[in-house]
Amino acid sequence: MRVMGIDPGLTRMGVGVVDERAGTLTCVHEETITTQPGDPVGTRLNYVFDRLVDVMGTFRPEAVAVERVFLKANSKTAIPSIQASGLALLAAATHGYPVREYSPAEMKMAIAGNGAAEKQQVRYMVRQLLGGKAGDDTPDSADALGLAICHINSSRMGNLIKLAR
Repeated sequence: MRVMGIDPGLTRMGVGVVDERAGTLTCVHEETITTQPGDPVGTRLNYVFDRLVDVMGTFRPEAVAVERVFLKANSKTAIPSIQASGLALLAAATHGYPVREYSPAEMKMAIAGNGAAEKQQVRYMVRQLLGGKAGDDTPDSADALGLAICHINSSRMGNLIKLAR
């Protein structure tokens, strides 16, 4: 199974692609898409969308996991994150990939065993789960890899439950 994880943000969007083969997780791709806050919003959105479509076309995931945007009290930071999340959902839909959204707490619980884990804990566990060969780009890309792993684990559990029935 190959899953692409996306940690939405307009200034920094984490992207990670993880393969799972016979129980082994491997990082296939990790990056942080960045835009400049001073640039026009439309230009930034277009750049992020084009980059997402490019990564999806190159790595062809079977599914996409996107972090559900948590509405913060500060709408100045929430609105760009919501815009970026919409782009991620649109890019996946454009390719026909199934999408699942996970809350930050769900991803942290799946990766670190603690829904309130700090970014450094998540980053450390992502590295461990991927054999020490990923999660070094930025906390955003580590979160994206964590989302991909979260989805893989969720899919495994769903398959086990179906088999048990």
